[in-house]
Amino acid sequence: TKKKNIKELLEHVRLINMDTYHFLRQLIFYF
Repeated sequence: TKKKNIKELLEHVRLINMDTYHFLRQLIFYF
């Protein structure tokens, strides 16, 4: 169903944001 797809998409985006967040923290830490 469409609702399920949207939920999965949001979950996927959330994971990407987590990765980006950690990546940025690493950068800030190193500089």
